[in-house]
Amino acid sequence: MKHALEAQLASEQLVGALLKFRTQPSRNIVGNEFEAVLDNIRSVKRRAFQSFEYVTDISHLVYATSLLDTFLTETMIFLFMLVPDAMGKNQQVPLRTLIDATSRSSALKQAAIARAREISYKSFEDRLDFLRSAFGVEINLDDSTKADLILYTSIRNTAVHDQGVFALHLEDSGSINHSQKACHIHPTQLPEYAPSKAAKAYETICLVVATDVLLHVLKADPNGIVAQLQDSINSNSTSWPSTSKIAATTSSTE
Repeated sequence: MKHALEAQLASEQLVGALLKFRTQPSRNIVGNEFEAVLDNIRSVKRRAFQSFEYVTDISHLVYATSLLDTFLTETMIFLFMLVPDAMGKNQQVPLRTLIDATSRSSALKQAAIARAREISYKSFEDRLDFLRSAFGVEINLDDSTKADLILYTSIRNTAVHDQGVFALHLEDSGSINHSQKACHIHPTQLPEYAPSKAAKAYETICLVVATDVLLHVLKADPNGIVAQLQDSINSNSTSWPSTSKIAATTSSTE
């Protein structure tokens, strides 16, 4: 999640610089060595800023969720290649895969990828349940992380598949009417600090899954990397700074 967190920090710093400039008393910047830069900052209108902030937050949330998705899929592929029987006795391999495969290992790899992609269409909760049942990993998540997983993946799905502002209605007369169903500026409502809170929850899940796979599947030394990951989990759950919102002062960006 490092890239997601760095991107959030960078965007917050840029927003902070913009708002700090716009809240300063109006002054003449002609002749200033940074005139071109400051003039560009001044040209940002309030509506454009609100749209930027909304799209940026949505993008950060979608990206963080994609990282979790990728992590779980790649973990599944790794485990299927390690334990092929976990793919299931009824798992079918296309004839073309067998024909094109240069070796048994190559065929198993393609089967593992196909099976992992098949499971990736399930909900994140179901995918974690599959890991538990197929590989004997515990993946014990605290209630807060479970709730965040459900909340933020649901918001992500809505944001990706529905940014509509109006709902269509078919009247008894056969005419089509419409009504507003969402805010023009914020079609998908985001809780405060949503991107950073989602990234925190996702990072915790990744750490827990990695720890359990190392401990219960790979039988790693509990005092080695497993202990380091456990320390990261504990640190992540007790203290994890959220990026500071400055949206309260957006009224000055006009």
